[in-house]
Amino acid sequence: MTLRRDPEKARLWRQRSQRIKPMSAKAQRFQAQFNLSKAAVAKRSGGFCEARTPACAVYATHFHHKAGRVGPGVNLPGMILHACDACHRQIHASPEESYRQGWMVKRLGRQA
Repeated sequence: MTLRRDPEKARLWRQRSQRIKPMSAKAQRFQAQFNLSKAAVAKRSGGFCEARTPACAVYATHFHHKAGRVGPGVNLPGMILHACDACHRQIHASPEESYRQGWMVKRLGRQA
């Protein structure tokens, strides 16, 4: 017994299994702006943590958006902190203190 492949089914299978774009054009623009700002922020910090919470590990490894990742101006270097892993976790774990210290800012006057 021989197996015969239906060429139409094979065509549909290839079409369905084609690779999907990894990022939309909007996401690509966001990432490009973020990469430019990351270079400026890394230069500003010199590789050291800018948050300096009590749990600080000194050397920065993360980039923290002060106002989240949505909206205009979030990728400006002034809106990004270079932080160590411990400080980054602390910033998100205690938002009240983070707003008070300036590690997070409210967008458009909204309460967090």
